[in-house]
Formats: sequence, structure tokens, C-alpha cells
Amino acid sequence: MALFCNFHLDIGLMEESHGIVFKEHFAWELEQLGPMREDGLVEWDEKEIRVSNMGHFFVRNIAMFFDAYLRQEGPREGRYSKTL
Repeated sequence: MALFCNFHLDIGLMEESHGIVFKEHFAWELEQLGPMREDGLVEWDEKEIRVSNMGHFFVRNIAMFFDAYLRQEGPREGRYSKTL
């Protein structure tokens, strides 16, 4: 939620509060964000993920990669609103 609302995510805090190694747990998501990183919409290092000023317009698309419900199998048509 912090990424969507505050445009940044504290990786250390996520690791501590959820008992995970962030870059391992979210390896697929970080890989999927690669093109958005190349376009300058999002950036990250060992400490945090940050949405750039231009990325603010696409924060919903960025945050969607971390939404476990969207990755579930089966038809979901009409369940979620669309993005550009």
C-alpha cells in the first residue's frame, strides 16, 4: 500500500515485518517492472522502491505487479477496473 499511496516502499521494513528477503520473494515482480524502470517511471536500490514524478501517473500499473489477487488463475473479467 505504501508504494501506491506514498510513491515509495521501504524494503527493509517489508523484510522485517513480513520475515522475507524482498528481492527473492518479489523476484518476478521486480523483473516485470524492468521496462518501467528503463522508462524512468520507477527506480529501486537495496533500501527502497521509488516511483518517479512521471511514474506518479502510472502508479496503479506499477503497484499492480505486487497484487497477488491479480496473479490468481481463472477468469476475473469485470472484477477489477481497467488501467490505460
